[in-house]
Amino acid sequence: MYLRRRNSLVIRFALLFAFIGATFGAGSPAQALPAPQSDTCEPGTSWVWARGPSRPDIAQKAEVALKKEGLESVVVATDYGEKDSCGNFELFGTDFLVTLQNNSNLKLSSDAQSEIADRIRAALLQVGEPQLGNVRIDFGSGVAKSYTDSSNVQNPAESLAVTSESSST
Repeated sequence: MYLRRRNSLVIRFALLFAFIGATFGAGSPAQALPAPQSDTCEPGTSWVWARGPSRPDIAQKAEVALKKEGLESVVVATDYGEKDSCGNFELFGTDFLVTLQNNSNLKLSSDAQSEIADRIRAALLQVGEPQLGNVRIDFGSGVAKSYTDSSNVQNPAESLAVTSESSST
């Protein structure tokens, strides 16, 4: 009888402790709190390079300008610039990805591609706002060559395979 009574008390205390532990202990999982953010930001500070929005209006103007040069193409235009600590975007210029549609461009020599790149950059200078940024040109092979300076010399380290991401941005 003594053992029964003692077992009953032990079970009751165990249940009581379990109930109290469940009520006040780790009964509900801790929720992740957002990182504390400053309520104020300082405009014009902490600038970082940023890609801006896609510009289909400028891309269309570029396609028209290139068509006048006899170059059938698909153009993607994207703004670039800097953002400050408050998220304010400062536009510097427009980058272009030009994909030429004429398959005969695949057989062009390096000199011929350079001449076409000169023509493309000259046409894009008219539509790049406020200035012309990087120009990547796919001559039809699926590889975009980057032309980043005014001499239009291809930067071989920046030859990139054209992906669906780069053609959709």
